[in-house]
Amino acid sequence: MFSVFLALISGCALLGKGNGDKSFSRRGPDGEKPPQFVLLENIDWVDRKTSSSVDPKTLTTSRFSRFSNKKVYFSTLFNQFQKFKLLADDYSKDIQFCPSFHSLFLELKEERSSFSERVSKGYGGAKVQKILFSRPKKEVLALFPEMVLPLDDRGEGKSKSVYRMALEKKASNIQLHALLRQGIKVHAQKTLGELERLCHAGHGDSYFVFENLTLYMNRKRDFKNDSKALLSLLKTTVFANHFLLWALGFRPGQEGGSFSRGVEEEMILRLRADWSHQYLFQLGKRRLALLKDVEAIPGPHYGQVLFRP
Repeated sequence: MFSVFLALISGCALLGKGNGDKSFSRRGPDGEKPPQFVLLENIDWVDRKTSSSVDPKTLTTSRFSRFSNKKVYFSTLFNQFQKFKLLADDYSKDIQFCPSFHSLFLELKEERSSFSERVSKGYGGAKVQKILFSRPKKEVLALFPEMVLPLDDRGEGKSKSVYRMALEKKASNIQLHALLRQGIKVHAQKTLGELERLCHAGHGDSYFVFENLTLYMNRKRDFKNDSKALLSLLKTTVFANHFLLWALGFRPGQEGGSFSRGVEEEMILRLRADWSHQYLFQLGKRRLALLKDVEAIPGPHYGQVLFRP
């Protein structure tokens, strides 16, 4: 049943309005697919101690509750792109025109200046480097989701990831930092491509995955609190970006203006995905515990970690 569901959301089979329209089958680079993340095991899915970033009571009457799914998706993706630009450091490309979301685009452009630039210019110090070379691959990729980012846009199975290239090069700390920046830059470019397609056509494959998932999650309200449900959420670009940005240090409510915070919370609410933060909080705790436990390789320390556990 679970595999059938994944096939449905990936193929956009639930939305009848996509049938017969050949434009819906056109894909951008790498099919707009999010990265293939690896998940931690032994997660306490009913941990009541983790605080929620989304309060449904405050959102049901918010302006974003009146947004269409398309507006929520586009706004969230646009704001996530701005964060990836900050993390990429020297990435200057941006959306110039957006006929399909013109008024919304102008409002988003005005808010852009409110994004925090308090982003570390270093990455992980020597401790992350030591973890990379001394721990099993599955553990490294689960604890550091950013390591799965591809270093070019050739597509799944063809591109080398940050993790693979770092191992092959026996990367120094500063080289690991540079590889991660390259992975973020490639991901920013991929996100820009999807935004441009949304601006031109008003829809896209990844949007319909999101639309299907909101329908499914609201019909199957017990489909939550396990790895299968989280993997389903990670099939949609905006949630995968939310997951990745959390690992890289951005927290809902801490970065950007009120529009940015509110619309991303609305995205989480529509996916009924607030339970997923139990996983993210525990991921942060495990990363922090591991970093505290690892003795750094002697040598220069090039800054602090990008993430805040």
